[in-house]
Amino acid sequence: MRNQHGDIKLVILIVLTVIVMGAMIYLLVNKNSNETQSVGVSSPTQIIETENEQSGFDDGLGRADSAQTYDTDEFDGGISRIDVFYRDINSDDIPDRITRTLNENGTAHFYYEYKIELRTSAGYIDITPNDFTTSEGADCALRKFRFVFQPKFQIIQIARPWEDTWDTPTVAYKTIYELRNNKIIETQSREMGEICDVSKLF
Repeated sequence: MRNQHGDIKLVILIVLTVIVMGAMIYLLVNKNSNETQSVGVSSPTQIIETENEQSGFDDGLGRADSAQTYDTDEFDGGISRIDVFYRDINSDDIPDRITRTLNENGTAHFYYEYKIELRTSAGYIDITPNDFTTSEGADCALRKFRFVFQPKFQIIQIARPWEDTWDTPTVAYKTIYELRNNKIIETQSREMGEICDVSKLF
């Protein structure tokens, strides 16, 4: 009789052990599954590297404070990504805002559009110069920008005109923009020589 009681206790102990182990394995597997599903999910607050994915070019903005990806149309055209950067560009210790939008057109050609806004008591004020967009292809870029924050805020643009074909080298020009009286104005411009990909001149 004592042996039967001992056997029953042993069986109950084994069953309880198996149940506890099963529950622990389930919780562990479920946790790992949730973590795997969350990797790579795009959200407006996701922090990402700023290096342009299309060309590997560093435009000097650092890490994005928020990012959002979008589905393009049936021809793979349209806005595919928007990165937002909060940077103090007028040295008032208040973060201003720079937005970079990636536009696709379903080919090897694409462009980034930049929007620069000062933060004021009335909200954000757009101070972007006209046509602040890159012009890029599979092998060559015709216009690129780099943002510089130290020792003072500057934007460097290197651009060249299109001629004959996208890959035909033409004379590039370097233009520097600076912030003056809360406006971004051109302060310098000079010739850089003929080239196909202006990225190589930064």
